[in-house]
Amino acid sequence: MKVPCIKATCPRRHLILKGKVKYVYTYLLLNLDIKRVNQGWEFDIICIPMAKGHMYLIAIIDFYSRYIVGWNISNTLGAENMLDVFKQAVAEHGKPENTQ
Repeated sequence: MKVPCIKATCPRRHLILKGKVKYVYTYLLLNLDIKRVNQGWEFDIICIPMAKGHMYLIAIIDFYSRYIVGWNISNTLGAENMLDVFKQAVAEHGKPENTQ
């Protein structure tokens, strides 16, 4: 994989070490039983390396159906890009039931 410069797309081992992180965030939807579409959404941000810089894929995914309800690609990672994707998803699919 080194010769053709192929990089793995999965996380490397020990990428997240619980004892080394400064902040540990609790999972807010742990006790929620997801039984239907549009009950809860999640944001996913993927960094795509390019020849000169990075591109960021921002996606909103429905918990139950795993359907992409909104997405955008940008060369900057800013809150305004995430808000635009969220507003687009709410306009097309309505507000999710659980917003925390």
